[in-house]
Amino acid sequence: ITPEEYEKLSKLAPVVAYPELAWGTSWQDSTKLVGRAMGKPQEAEQLVADTEQKIADTAKKYPELEGTTAAWASFAATDLSTFSLYTTTDNRPRMLEDLGMVNAPVIGELSKDASNFMVEVSAEKADTVEADVVIFYADETLSADTVVKNDLLKAIPAFTRGSYVAADDPVASYPMSSPTPLSIPVALEEFVPQLAEAAQKAQGAQASGGSASGEPSSE
Repeated sequence: ITPEEYEKLSKLAPVVAYPELAWGTSWQDSTKLVGRAMGKPQEAEQLVADTEQKIADTAKKYPELEGTTAAWASFAATDLSTFSLYTTTDNRPRMLEDLGMVNAPVIGELSKDASNFMVEVSAEKADTVEADVVIFYADETLSADTVVKNDLLKAIPAFTRGSYVAADDPVASYPMSSPTPLSIPVALEEFVPQLAEAAQKAQGAQASGGSASGEPSSE
């Protein structure tokens, strides 16, 4: 929404919009905004606290996630010469952090400009994505095999190890990108186990001093 649109709509009714950056509002802040708009701020605060506790409980259930570095990528079926990485402005990396994971160094570097929720990277720099676990979306237009076996993209270390999550079920993975107190429990139940499996593969590769083999972690 633009300032002009906000002003125009505000003449008709009270308007709730993101407070700072588009796509940069945490689920906690958005929940509290909704609570204030509905005249239920205390209920919203409690809902946030309850949901944060669920996340914390899930993190304890999967200790392998603690300290595991991660990067969330996006690939386009029409052009694999570039790809995008989500920055810490976006809710995806934030959710991973809440689960005890750590942003890969490349994510920290790309996040210096807080105005960008995702940054495009050349596929020729795929080897710079030094993350224990890499997550990306896959669907009928772009299979996981097409991504991980691409001549340039296969340089991503997590692809060699098999420590990646090909998120091909929107019901499980989308709550990580648009988290709410209603959708987060679904991700905790259906998506987090896949993250844990990928983390275990990464740790297995590190323990053996080489690459872990096996099937990819996907939905």
